[in-house]
Amino acid sequence: MKTLLSIFLQISTSGDIKSSLNEILSKYGIPLVAFIIVISAVYGVISNLDKIMDSDGRGTRKEGILNVLYILGGVVLAIVVIGIIMQLVGGISLSI
Repeated sequence: MKTLLSIFLQISTSGDIKSSLNEILSKYGIPLVAFIIVISAVYGVISNLDKIMDSDGRGTRKEGILNVLYILGGVVLAIVVIGIIMQLVGGISLSI
């Protein structure tokens, strides 16, 4: 709550909202993206652990690894799309 208040005060007192927004994104954006990628990798491995370990000997290791790669690929693709949208929105010139 304290950080949200400080962010709001920083934006409201600053003359340039775009520079404040860029600063916020650089402070919190990259660690958040890294956290999301790590959490999705852990989720992918945990949800496909039986297939990756192939304890039954059914030959499901390749399928389990591909499932993890699909999960990570989807997350990375979503992050890229969000980044493109943010860049397009950031390029809009606002004038009153």
